[in-house]
Amino acid sequence: MKENKQCPLCNSEFNIEDKSNVIKTLAYSILLLFKKMQDREDSVDNLLPCCPRCGGWMIPGIHRNALSRSLPLMICPICGVDEAVRVYSGNILPFDSWWAVREILNEIETTKKECDN
Repeated sequence: MKENKQCPLCNSEFNIEDKSNVIKTLAYSILLLFKKMQDREDSVDNLLPCCPRCGGWMIPGIHRNALSRSLPLMICPICGVDEAVRVYSGNILPFDSWWAVREILNEIETTKKECDN
């Protein structure tokens, strides 16, 4: 029996038995954590100095940054421009290519390799 879950960010349903959907869900979950931190009043100044999309520095004061067109979270102004161009051209950057997701997936892979040795 296939078990469907609902994404906390985009509300779409997906099958958790499909490996690509599991990675997509993990990516969404990672970015949802960034969203929760950004919702705090002092997040960019104290908790979240980096852009979840590129890893670059965010501008102090969350409203000086860009709202992602893909997810309801803030990204740096440079990524905001890049995302606008990508949306216009139809070449949207997949979530598993975002810095925050890549870093955590790489850490999981490294830990897995260390445990296998």
